[in-house]
Amino acid sequence: MIKSKKVTQHFSDLFTSRAIYVWGFNCEIINGETIKKAITSHKGDKKYNEEYYLAKLKEGEGHFGADCSGSFYPISGYDTTAQGYYNKCISKGKVEDIPSDKPCMVFIRENLKIVHIGWYDGKGRVYEMKNSKQNCRHDLLSARKWTYFGIPDFVDYSDLESEDKCMIELNVLRKGDKGEQVKTLQRLLKALGYSVGLSGADGDFGKNTEKALVKYQKKEGLTQDGICGQKTWESLLK
Repeated sequence: MIKSKKVTQHFSDLFTSRAIYVWGFNCEIINGETIKKAITSHKGDKKYNEEYYLAKLKEGEGHFGADCSGSFYPISGYDTTAQGYYNKCISKGKVEDIPSDKPCMVFIRENLKIVHIGWYDGKGRVYEMKNSKQNCRHDLLSARKWTYFGIPDFVDYSDLESEDKCMIELNVLRKGDKGEQVKTLQRLLKALGYSVGLSGADGDFGKNTEKALVKYQKKEGLTQDGICGQKTWESLLK
């Protein structure tokens, strides 16, 4: 299984490297050899014919080539269709019920069949190998009529769970508190240029740490109460 962040990074790399949409490609490099192979395997196809593939060679030689489902091959190991990926999802539902902060697959269904697939990054956007004219795209989820989402069986979401656990376990800190999280707070304040006193990050939330925190809260437009709660933690860790 592959970590969810690595899946998103894979698609970000395809976008950055200007991957080209090529029907039947699974993220192979576009060159004379791979194009010749594609022409041979699609012999007799009226749409994806020799003319189509030679045009793709001219357009994107040296770039990665993939169609919508082929873009998933390097990370999933499945040589299948959009419908095949949908069938392999361990859970699925209508796109309006998508878990907004969880990366997952998104699908388009037409005439009772799944015909297209993309990767939702958990932050409101979707990567996709869109079509032969538009190639690799990165657009808002709302910019396209996606119909379903699916949680794939080859993705490990433990990296997201670790992040959530870390945030949940951050305590509300105030003057008088002691411990490792106070040290973390003091180190963050020091790194941002706020003095927490001569003792430095000693894990003791005293008056100097409180003063430094109030100054930080004032600068960032936060409530100036000298208490490190959820909003202050989020601001410090952003």
